[in-house]
Amino acid sequence: MQVFPLQPAGADVASLMARSGVSGTGAEIMRDRFGMTVFVVKGLSSAGANALKQHLLSLGGEAAVPRHAVTGEARPCDLVFSLRDDRFPALLERLRAQCFHLPELADAVEHFRAARGPWYDFRHDRLPVDRPALMAILNVTPDSFSDGGRYATTDAAVRRAGELIAQGADILDIGGESTRPGAAPVDAAEEIRRVTPVIARIRKENKDIVISIDTAKSTVASAAIEAGADIVNDISALGDPAMGAVAAASGAPLILMHMQGTPRTMQDDPRYDDLLADINAFFDAAVARAVAAGVKREKILLDPGFGFGKTAAHNLTLLRHLEAFAMHRLPILAGLSRKSFIGAVTGRKDPVDRLAGTIAGQMLALDKGAAVIRSHDAAAARDLIFMHRAVREAPCW
Repeated sequence: MQVFPLQPAGADVASLMARSGVSGTGAEIMRDRFGMTVFVVKGLSSAGANALKQHLLSLGGEAAVPRHAVTGEARPCDLVFSLRDDRFPALLERLRAQCFHLPELADAVEHFRAARGPWYDFRHDRLPVDRPALMAILNVTPDSFSDGGRYATTDAAVRRAGELIAQGADILDIGGESTRPGAAPVDAAEEIRRVTPVIARIRKENKDIVISIDTAKSTVASAAIEAGADIVNDISALGDPAMGAVAAASGAPLILMHMQGTPRTMQDDPRYDDLLADINAFFDAAVARAVAAGVKREKILLDPGFGFGKTAAHNLTLLRHLEAFAMHRLPILAGLSRKSFIGAVTGRKDPVDRLAGTIAGQMLALDKGAAVIRSHDAAAARDLIFMHRAVREAPCW
């Protein structure tokens, strides 16, 4: 006899049951009974927490509620609950018949469970739909933290673009202002001077590559789109109030990144009351601003901002729990390539020496549902994406 553990996906469970001789009818009945889903809830009333716990217990689940919920104190509760996957329809039906904001909780859970990552409803006619996408970094700045000055001329940048495309890049992310900690600001005119000739040349030479403009300035984004850019990657998440209108008018997809502070101040002393909850609240507000400006929700991607106003410990928590941002049902971009927290973990001081740590982090991000991997090392990241997909699609045995 052999006994060993597995962490199967849904398709694996069906395959295992078929191999074990389970009937088709039986397999359908038991299809969802081999997984437990865990949710975190923040800010529920004590009455709501107690009602939720009772419903969960009756369905074979569990909720860990704080002591003050049991004593009935009138202050919000944070809690964790879990339930077998096939029991959620019954739970949601019960919650919708309750008060205490439990119908709202039911809607949030249902929306999350209906989501299908990594792309959800996002579509672009030149991006893959069957795998995560590779965004390759092309900094046309003299002071980037990793490759500053190497591609600061138009000719050098265009040559590098060709190399990245040949290595498998789906998107080229072109930036004309360094966002490393403490970097000096660049005015819009200079940023436009740096990026638009590069974008125009790349677009002329390659009609199919998707080009992203990495900027927080609406005038730069507008000029870049006119030169041939397809996507706006805004690290300030509409810090420039006009950015939403630019993206909406052009129809360009918009990446909203979380950052605490500015590139000049973000690493001074980053602090959070609750890291994941704080960033999720930031995304709620940023997405609402973008939609109010006319950007279609299905055109939005989210970037939790590795290294932007986060300590090494913050960044590791983000990577471990990247799935927490799936609640928005929007594609997640993971931009952790060569970041300082990887150097802090591995002891690699030179960013160029952080490839192995970067690849390890990117693999974890893909496992957590990332839709886009942003990388300096396109060839390695491309192989990672294809290898990850092959393993995920491999039969259980």
